[in-house]
Amino acid sequence: REAGVAVLEIARSETDSRLRRKAVEMLGEVKGPGVMELLKELVMKSSDRDLVRTAMSAISEHEGEQPRIILLELARSGADVELRSMAISELGDHNDKSTVAELIKLFEAEKNEQVRKHIISVLAEIDDVHARAKLVELARSAADIEIRKTAISHIAEQEDEQAANALA
Repeated sequence: REAGVAVLEIARSETDSRLRRKAVEMLGEVKGPGVMELLKELVMKSSDRDLVRTAMSAISEHEGEQPRIILLELARSGADVELRSMAISELGDHNDKSTVAELIKLFEAEKNEQVRKHIISVLAEIDDVHARAKLVELARSAADIEIRKTAISHIAEQEDEQAANALA
């Protein structure tokens, strides 16, 4: 517990960026009050991209609803496309029905083609009937030809009977 408090304090106030990043990385293993709040603050407000990436990875090490909510918030509202895509990838690792539903909603609201394609690739990695149905729907009827091509290529990579039927 005392070590966790010390790591939290280093992550919060250390001026040496290398030490601070290492402390933030360690927060992926530390459970306790203030940890998720600090990680969220770093992800949402820090201008140090490496620190943000490290904080996002630390968030994804935690289980439960709070990390998922933080990642969703960043995926929806982050200004940086690369960091939004990273949050989307981390969300895909949660691999549950509610995350799939959120990723589909995110896809529908998203304007950036790069992020939309990334959501498709994350959905393709999730073993879920709704994720697969969305890929097939996009392959069949997406208005944007590039989105259709992306969905088709991800279906083709799945190499099973369902994928073969969908492609046929």
